[in-house]
Amino acid sequence: MIHQKFVGVSVDPAVTLFTVLTAEKPARNPLLVVHGGPDWDHSYLRDPLVRLADHHDLIFPDLRGCGRSTRGLPDDQYTPDAATADLAALLDALGVTQADVLGFSYGGLIAQRLALAAPGRVRRLVIASSTVLPVPADAFDGWPERARRTAAEAAVWSEADVRSQADVRSQADVASGPALSGPGLTRAAAFAGPRPPSGAPRPCPPTASAFPASASRPNGCARGARARCPPPASTTHRNAWPRSASRS
Repeated sequence: MIHQKFVGVSVDPAVTLFTVLTAEKPARNPLLVVHGGPDWDHSYLRDPLVRLADHHDLIFPDLRGCGRSTRGLPDDQYTPDAATADLAALLDALGVTQADVLGFSYGGLIAQRLALAAPGRVRRLVIASSTVLPVPADAFDGWPERARRTAAEAAVWSEADVRSQADVRSQADVASGPALSGPGLTRAAAFAGPRPPSGAPRPCPPTASAFPASASRPNGCARGARARCPPPASTTHRNAWPRSASRS
């Protein structure tokens, strides 16, 4: 049986996480599932993972700014640390002392932060289609192709910033094509930016990733293999995380 509820996890600012549960009071091997994106919601993971309900009480939250959880917060409230704190508070609200945690793609980065921030709350940690952060600052030194693509990605964001700051677009801007924003801008930056190494899964067609270009982002970060990329089920997958949000 599926239960749906809105769980308050923060008072200042007020944040409520839309959460789907396979047991109203998770007690039997609770499994917290952290979705990817962060511009998705939990729903694309529910169908395959709900089959584990015979052995686990599953917890599927939408991260802040995603799906049906709280949106409209100030830009500085959309950070990995804030999302991590939300999950710890969610476990508290549900009366779950310790849980297994599965993080998919970007959710794998949040799951790792939860394990580091509250190790006593995580019984077992599963990271799927994700990566490990942070990586050493010099990890990609001497890789010309990555440096070229990182510069190209930064140029896309830089051009968008310049255009957004102009009161009136110049004729040259108009001639160069329409100004990009939202999903279109992120898609352009993603395709200009670094790719996974040869033989690794290729990035999914971008779905409006909310984070800024960064030279420290590992290849394939927060993206799964193309064959496994679920199409957006609805516009509720578009999140509120601004491009300026911190990823550290």
